[in-house]
Amino acid sequence: MSTNIELAERLARVETKMESLLDAFSEERKEAQQARTAMLKNQQAMEKELTHYKGLLGGVTLVFSGIGVVLIFFKGWLFSKLGIHA
Repeated sequence: MSTNIELAERLARVETKMESLLDAFSEERKEAQQARTAMLKNQQAMEKELTHYKGLLGGVTLVFSGIGVVLIFFKGWLFSKLGIHA
């Protein structure tokens, strides 16, 4: 009879320990989910900022390319107006 009581007590301790472990696991999972959500928001903000800078860099490149083309095509005319003999 005492072995049944001992077994019941041990089982109760194991169940209590399992419940506490499950609660801790659940809390860890919830924290990991929140961290993941925060990282995804941060990643999306970084991607948006990179897209903005890529557009800016593309615009600057386009402007300088256009200036270069104009200088190449109108070099002779420009030099004659400035009085430069090349």
